[in-house]
Amino acid sequence: MAGEIRIALDAMGGDHAPGEIVKGAVHAVMHHAGMRIILVGRQEEVRRALEKETQAAKADASALAGWQDRISIQDAREVISTSDKNLNDPMEFKCACGHLVVAPWKKIREKRRCPICAKNVFVE
Repeated sequence: MAGEIRIALDAMGGDHAPGEIVKGAVHAVMHHAGMRIILVGRQEEVRRALEKETQAAKADASALAGWQDRISIQDAREVISTSDKNLNDPMEFKCACGHLVVAPWKKIREKRRCPICAKNVFVE
């Protein structure tokens, strides 16, 4: 579709996630025809929140037809925890080869390589 805006949204980010994030996404696609939203997060949790909001949205007479087809879910099992406080806290990362790397974000950012296989940690 020409002029379509695609937005990937971190559905797990926020104090009341995924509920409030999904609620905002549903509202956006209901009222903006050229918008498509991909909710990224733990699929089961996001799906439950989306089903709840879909039921609530059925009463909205101002909603554009077909809005449900313009919102989708991308499963992402790994999320950054609220216990990850700063750049020096150890975190788990996977390199492109699947090696599990436990290191502070600061070190990963500086080295940009897996210490096991020396492949880039980040997909660029």
